[in-house]
Order: sequence, then structure tokens, then C-alpha cells
Amino acid sequence: MAGSLLLAFVVGAAAKSLPEALESPWSKLAEGPWGAREGLMVASVKDQLILTGGRTTAGVGFASGKDDVWRSADGSTWTKAPEAEWGGRSYHILIEENDDGCIFLMGGQTFSTFFNDVWKSCDGADSWSLVTKQAAWPARAGLGGTLHKKKLFVAGGCHDDVKYDPGLFRKFYSDVWSSSDGEHWELVTSNPGDGRAAVVRGWCPSRRIFTSSPGRWVSPPRRSWGTFGPPRTTARPGRS
Repeated sequence: MAGSLLLAFVVGAAAKSLPEALESPWSKLAEGPWGAREGLMVASVKDQLILTGGRTTAGVGFASGKDDVWRSADGSTWTKAPEAEWGGRSYHILIEENDDGCIFLMGGQTFSTFFNDVWKSCDGADSWSLVTKQAAWPARAGLGGTLHKKKLFVAGGCHDDVKYDPGLFRKFYSDVWSSSDGEHWELVTSNPGDGRAAVVRGWCPSRRIFTSSPGRWVSPPRRSWGTFGPPRTTARPGRS
């Protein structure tokens, strides 16, 4: 898709300039049929949106593929998709479809477990298959990811060895990994900048990959990263 992606906004390059799109008004489409939650992830697949995971605002319940994957063609009307085998989680990553029409769900957490598994669906969430139970990158949540030049990229995120910790002892990652199939991963760089959670995914027509929180970073040749200015938003978890 030729365009720009920043935070949670997807903007067609030919339609509007990025600043104009960010200033456009928002309108409420519907109250979703699922429970209120945070840490959910949504991907656009052909003519529909696919919503996965998340946890309740009280933080005590995690949505799983077994009973909580939703689809919509317009953002207003949502229907439940068939059951998936991936378990309850939030702050995972859901990467848009590749040339084969497959989307990839990776990582995430419950209060006691962090994941580094990789799942894919090539039929619009009708079915899911496990690509690998343990990817080469360490288990984490709040990671960022994107599809770039037919490769999957994941970066950043956090992990906590203390179960049920509210975040006081978290380790933050600053590594970047790539894969052509979701199963075999290559470490691109171990430290492009400071460790962070919720790396923001994105790419522009210049073929650069962007991250954010707490700074902005860009990689033209993939292995070399540099900052291009301070962000206009404060650091925050769980954005992609």
C-alpha cells in the first residue's frame, strides 16, 4: 500500500498530506459488541477490519482467539469470526497482509506470561495456523511491527520476569528483527537507540521504517538508524 503510517493513522499518499489527515475530524461509528478493552490490535485485510485480543479496563480478563475475534466491513457493524487457537493476550502485534494475503499475530502478554509465538491467517481470520511457538526474539509485549519489502519486522517491546507486576520491574528492548516467513528470524540490530515499549510502526514512499516513543527513529538501509526529531506526542504503551 503506497502511503504513510503514523501512530494509529493510515493515510493514502495520493489522497491527503499527512498534516491535513491528522487534523481531520473524527466521528463515532458504533459501540462495538465486544467488551471495553485496552491492548487490542486491528488489521485491515482486503475489504474488512479484523480485531484481535485486548484486556478489560479492570485488567482482569484477556480476550483470546477462541471466542473473541471480530470482523467488520465498515467499522459500524461487527460479527464474530470463527474460533482461533491462540490464547488470551493483549499488547501483541497484528501485521497487515502480505502478498499471499496472510496476516500475522505475534507476541503479547497476560499478567503472568509474555509470548513470542507467531500465528497467521490467510483467509481473513476464518482460520489460524501456528507458524512457530517460540520465535528467535525474546518474549515481549508492546512490540511494534510492520511489513516492509516483503519482510516482517518487529522491534522494541518489554518483558517482566515478576508475575503480576504492574510494570515496576519491566525490561525494555531496543532490538530489531526481520523474517520473510514468520518462522525464521534474523537479528537486524540489537540497539538502534534506547529500549522502549510500543514502538510505532510505519513506512513512507521513501521506503523508510519509523519508530517512536520516546523519540523518533528512521532506518533508510534497515541496519542503520538515526533520530530525525522529537515527537509531538508523549511516550505511551500499546500504540501501533
